[in-house]
Amino acid sequence: MLKGMNVNTAFPFIPVICRSEEVPTIFWIKPKNLEVTYKSINRYAKAKKQVTKGHDEVDTDKLFDADSINFLEACSKVENYEFSDRYPELSKLGGISEITTREHLVCVIGDLDPTVFQEVMNATSDWALLKEGNQAYNDYIAKKKLTA
Repeated sequence: MLKGMNVNTAFPFIPVICRSEEVPTIFWIKPKNLEVTYKSINRYAKAKKQVTKGHDEVDTDKLFDADSINFLEACSKVENYEFSDRYPELSKLGGISEITTREHLVCVIGDLDPTVFQEVMNATSDWALLKEGNQAYNDYIAKKKLTA
């Protein structure tokens, strides 16, 4: 349940694309407060550089760093994740039931479909979206208990 929405608590979130899967990928994410939002905006602003008047470019390394830091601040755990061939050693393991190490969470960032990444990041600042993904998690758990 998301009653009260404590920003210090990680909530289980299932992205839309994963909700129809028998064993969905679950992201444990914390909602952003104003301070975290401000820091996040600053990170992305630093990734942009003005080349000429009216023309901006993005430093892709700084952009990836901003994405990584924001994801790691928001997401403490990923469950039921299967790596793609981008990470051959990790993909050999098949579905990983729980990912909590910083090293492997960074690999998740590099491996995630961009739309899933964006949805997870949007859920950190959109409480309605977070609540919807959390309800999908509650439904998954209830279904799991019924079939057990």
